[in-house]
Amino acid sequence: MMGNCMFLRKGEVHTPPSTGKEVIVAITAANISDYFTVTNGTYYFAGSGSVFTSNNSGKSSSTASTVLTAKQDISVLAFNYSYSSEAKYDKFTLKVGGTTVEDGVSGATTNKTYNGSLAKGQTVEFTYSKDSSQNDNDDKCTFSDMHITILVSKGAA
Repeated sequence: MMGNCMFLRKGEVHTPPSTGKEVIVAITAANISDYFTVTNGTYYFAGSGSVFTSNNSGKSSSTASTVLTAKQDISVLAFNYSYSSEAKYDKFTLKVGGTTVEDGVSGATTNKTYNGSLAKGQTVEFTYSKDSSQNDNDDKCTFSDMHITILVSKGAA
């Protein structure tokens, strides 16, 4: 019996067909727990559609925290985030995969975008800590329009 013969050009490498395909998923309050284990503090980033907002506005000496732990490798993680708080006192911190992206930032409304990746088991941590005095600017932090690119089995959604 003859075996299959495959001709490759010089330098060409045979790669078997992939058993998966990459898809982009928009993260919302309704599906976030499908892709992340969500751990919330007493106060946290509450979701409505694709926007998650700190819910400790006006609550002195409080901290809103939400930690998202990836349930699988995420080749692309992208989201918008903003903070609008009492300058120097009410602070937003963002950590992704153990790296501090924003370290206690505060002040007038600031909108930014994050792009990176996340391995299974790594976390995204959102924290908004308030002191005991004033509530300036919008007194909130948000993350929104989160999109992830993940590998799914062929034939899956």
